[in-house]
Amino acid sequence: MSSEDILNIIKNVLELNTYESRIFLTLAVKGSMRISDLSRETEIPRTKIYQVIKELNKKGIVTIISKKPYIVELKDPAEILREKIEREYKNKKELSEKILSYIEKARSYDVKSVRDIAHVTIIDTHENFIKNLSSDIERSEDYIIVVVSRTPIEINWRNLLKPLFKTIMRGVAFRYIAPPKSRSLMMMNEIIKMILRREDLSMIQRLLDIDYKDLIKDVLKKDPDEINRILSRVELYEAEIDLPFILFDDKITYILFSDPVMNRFLFSTRYVNERLTKTLREYIELMLASKKASDTTKRLHIYQG
Repeated sequence: MSSEDILNIIKNVLELNTYESRIFLTLAVKGSMRISDLSRETEIPRTKIYQVIKELNKKGIVTIISKKPYIVELKDPAEILREKIEREYKNKKELSEKILSYIEKARSYDVKSVRDIAHVTIIDTHENFIKNLSSDIERSEDYIIVVVSRTPIEINWRNLLKPLFKTIMRGVAFRYIAPPKSRSLMMMNEIIKMILRREDLSMIQRLLDIDYKDLIKDVLKKDPDEINRILSRVELYEAEIDLPFILFDDKITYILFSDPVMNRFLFSTRYVNERLTKTLREYIELMLASKKASDTTKRLHIYQG
């Protein structure tokens, strides 16, 4: 077996890149080395080897013995491989348990399809809520529906504006429903108008601390007919709804829970279930279209042109 074969095995087993694999094998065979000797032996330029060593140190694979002179050594290769195997086993075991749990759950329910079984995640921090929501916004392919309840919830929505507008510019339908005179609804209305009318967004950037330049570039690339087509899929409504929730693509539902006194975010549930999301979407469409709701529901007009 050649050294190239061993390097490829190291890359695959330890998930290292080519430079990292060379350093691993060289230090494993020769022991601790000065950075100059290591650079020459591995044929890694001095301009790059420091960064590679830094990454390996972060991964717990090498130790920097001294910086003057700069000397590094490899941790015990057997220990590195053992830890890797243990991590892989633990991850595979956890995934296997999830599969078996899902199968048992599916067997215990009287459902027409396994798609009717919801995968439920409890998101109990504001940071993770924003992170998960941003990821789902970026992956959305068909529609996003946001329903804001009469009880306000303090959420840092500005971190979601950039992925949201990029998603809108991809042609994903967006429906935003909030109580009358809601500040977020009015602001959403103005921002969308300004973006789609190609206006200067420097004021919005200062207020919300978002980078608007790439959004404007996306708008300028499109002709007016394309902008109006995108605009036709953006709907803003004033409506009184008690439960705040967010829907994605007949697939994912978020339901939000807040402190009723402080109005702060407490936690959110995230359901991956087609039937639930589709049912809530149909409920919203029925509510917005019903004659009874027409007195309390109003669609905001967004200028087209």
